[in-house]
Amino acid sequence: MKNRIGILFTLLLVLAFSAHAQSKKDMKKNKVKSVKETETVIEEGKEVTKDVSFQRFDGHGNVIEDINYDKEGKLKSKTTAVFDKDDQKTEETVFNPDGKVKLKKTYKYNVNGDKSEESVFEANGALQKRIVYSYNSNGDRITEVVMDPQNNVTEKVFILYDNKGMKIEKKTVDAKGGLISDKRYTYEY
Repeated sequence: MKNRIGILFTLLLVLAFSAHAQSKKDMKKNKVKSVKETETVIEEGKEVTKDVSFQRFDGHGNVIEDINYDKEGKLKSKTTAVFDKDDQKTEETVFNPDGKVKLKKTYKYNVNGDKSEESVFEANGALQKRIVYSYNSNGDRITEVVMDPQNNVTEKVFILYDNKGMKIEKKTVDAKGGLISDKRYTYEY
């Protein structure tokens, strides 16, 4: 009996991870409307099944609703998204476990389809921050400028690439240019 339960648990785990890892292309091709992930565990000798996550998709394979549950199966987080005709996310709303709006994000894109601006709003609709992105001629993001509601720069991120187009450094500084963090990436070819 224990062996059968172990095999069942392993199978469910494999299926759960493989369903969640499907590509947007696969979701669109197979006209998937939603994916529900559950987990069955043995607690005090009994099988207990709990919700892990739920995703709803539009006809283009975009995630338009993403719900996650805690270990007890209670709502942990919920996010909804809106996409435009070009499959670019234009709006995202994050909800608290009680169902109330926590924050809302809006996105703008440049002519190449790269995200050029992100605005983050508090639950009451007040602007919290705005992030402006810029790109090099290869389409690689090279800067992120974070601004407060009065358009004062609060943080800047600079991203450097090697001659192969691989990110080699991501440096974050505060409004005065003081270093916040410096990440470096090393590749082995």
